[in-house]
Amino acid sequence: MDSSGIGVLIETAEMLRGKGGELRLTQLETKMRSLFFMTRLLGEVFEIFDTVDQAVDSFAEPVAV
Repeated sequence: MDSSGIGVLIETAEMLRGKGGELRLTQLETKMRSLFFMTRLLGEVFEIFDTVDQAVDSFAEPVAV
């Protein structure tokens, strides 16, 4: 993935948040996880989960304010 792909993900996440939604990522390969960590997108902009089930279940958890 290059910077334009990351840009699309960020734009999509912002659009969803503006409508009360949230984007969760799952099953990232090690290189992608490292890229998200190095660019400080991991945890700050995106939540990343090991499985789709974990990501779906996370929507039921209370949101920290």
